[in-house]
Order: sequence, then structure tokens, then C-alpha cells
Amino acid sequence: MPEYSSQRDDPIDATRGWLYALFFASGLAALVYQVMWARSFGVVFGSTSQAAAVVLATFFLGMGIGNLLGGRLSRGRLHALWVYAWVEIAIAALAPLVIPWLVLYQDLYPGLYQSEFGQGAALTMVRVGLAFVAMAPPCIAMGATLPLISRAVVSDTGHVSRRVASIYAVNTVGAVLGTLLSGFLLPVRLGVTGSVLAAAVLNAGVGIGALVLWRRWQALGVRDKEISSGVPPLDTDRADAGA
Repeated sequence: MPEYSSQRDDPIDATRGWLYALFFASGLAALVYQVMWARSFGVVFGSTSQAAAVVLATFFLGMGIGNLLGGRLSRGRLHALWVYAWVEIAIAALAPLVIPWLVLYQDLYPGLYQSEFGQGAALTMVRVGLAFVAMAPPCIAMGATLPLISRAVVSDTGHVSRRVASIYAVNTVGAVLGTLLSGFLLPVRLGVTGSVLAAAVLNAGVGIGALVLWRRWQALGVRDKEISSGVPPLDTDRADAGA
């Protein structure tokens, strides 16, 4: 199977638009979670700027850890797409589990607030710890999606910047729409729990769609190879003869 060293010869061109659509939906779901969790933790911790900051910091901490892990898992483009699909499905399973943690915290947090930990830096650390325990698993999974999908769409160093920028832009537009929906429409129509579950269904659909694309890529002959530099491979037989 030949190495595909240019965007023109890339066998996934016919399906890359679908992959972008999936990552758009993934970004939308991620911001629904973020806004809904911020509202819910505000009920537990109190609707203060410090409580909101704790939730946001925890969200992005998990995303950062996920980015590191996703980069380590991105071994080849076909493998990256397969892992990406299952990470999206994992998000769908893990994100709704934040809700039971919030129910538990509603009973647990008042006692902590009235204890010796209920003031100053100690209270902040308690909040961070509680938020991290609840939110870390889905946030880490969400953070892993960008490096995985970036590896999936890149086969040539000549188009790394354009394709990664495109996939990130698509995800960001989805995040903007998710923020607007979760700020004005979803809580009214579905409530907080319903909004989280709807986002989880969306993630599950993204994962299934990515698995379908993975099978399609296999049929197109995509293989797990190192990213091509665009330089023709050395003809080892001729090189040996010349030596």
C-alpha cells in the first residue's frame, strides 16, 4: 500500500467533512456539560465568582490532563480514529455520573462548610477536590479528543497547520453553539439533568459515527503509518547498490 504524501492523494478526503461534523457536535456537547455543571455546582457551593472559578479551573485541568494522554495514544491515524470513537462513548457514559456526585455533595458540603475546612484557602481546596473527583473522568476524556482527532486527519506535515486549525475551529464553533443553547434554551426545555443526558446522547452518536468512519477508512485502505514528510522514500535497493 503506497504512502499518501499529499492532501490531494489522501484517501480520506471523501469522508473528512463527516469527521469535522462529528467534532463540531463533540464541542457542542462539551460546553453544554460545562455550563450545566457550573450551574449545578453553584447550587452546592453557592453562586459566587469563587465557586464558578473552581468549576472552570477543574474543567480545564481535566482537559489538560486529557490532552497529554490523548497525545500519547495517537500512534497512527487509523488507530487514533478508533480510540477517538471509544473516548467519545466513554464521555457519554461518564458525564451523567457527575449528577449523583452533586446529589451527594448537597448533603456533604454543608457539614464541610461549617467545619474547620470552611474558610479561606482550606475551603477553596475542599471545593477543588470535590469538583475534581466528580468532573475529572469526563473532562480528561474530553481533553483527549483533540490530539486524537488531529492525528486522524493529518497524514502529511505539509498540511498539519491547516487541518489542525480547521478541526479546532470547527470544535470551537460547536462550543459557541453549545454555550448559547445551554444558556437560553436547554435548561428551560430539558432542565439541567435533561440537558446533560441530551449531551451524553450526542457524544454517544459521535462515537458511533466515528466507528462507522473507521470502518470506511479501512475499506479505503488507510493504514497506520508515520506522518509523511512529503519527501519520496529512499529506494533502499538502489542505495545499497550504489554503496
